[in-house]
This record gives sequence, C-alpha cells and structure tokens, in this order.
Amino acid sequence: MPSAEEVAFERMERSAVIAALLRLAPRQREAIVLRYYADLSGTQIAAVMGISLGAVKRHTNRALSALRSMLTREALASPMVATARSEISASTASALRCR
Repeated sequence: MPSAEEVAFERMERSAVIAALLRLAPRQREAIVLRYYADLSGTQIAAVMGISLGAVKRHTNRALSALRSMLTREALASPMVATARSEISASTASALRCR
C-alpha cells in the first residue's frame, strides 16, 4: 500500500501532466492520448487520425518534446513540484520517453 506522501506526489504529477497535455496542439494531444492512453500502434493511430505514419511520428515526437519542456520548466519554477518530480515512478517516466 502506497504511503500518503506517495499518493500526493502521484496526484501532483498526474495533474501536471494533464495540464501540460491540455496546452499541446490538438493533433499532438490526440496522437499522445491514442499512443500512451489508448495504447494504439503508430499504424492504428494513422488510421484513426487519417494521416500518414510519418505524420503520426512527427506529432508524437513534437508533443513529447513540448511535454518535457513544459514539465521541466514547471519543475524548475516550483520547489514542491521539483521534489515530486524526483519521486516519479519509473513507469510514468518511461511513458514520457520516445518508444
């Protein structure tokens, strides 16, 4: 069972990621949500979005870069978020890395 502190950090992290997702361009957000939340392949995302696989890769890579930048800026601006970021679980961190 996770501690109250771990739960609080997880909620802060989740809130920061959701806020950053909402600041992405709509097509970038769509590609990220389909890839990491719906767990679709690049080919499946291309079919759903009606774009080429190359365009899916571009949207995904640009979105991940923007998310990293936003979350890093946020962590540097807030000591509490910086502390929370240092406690990020490996699974969440790996989800933000390019596959």
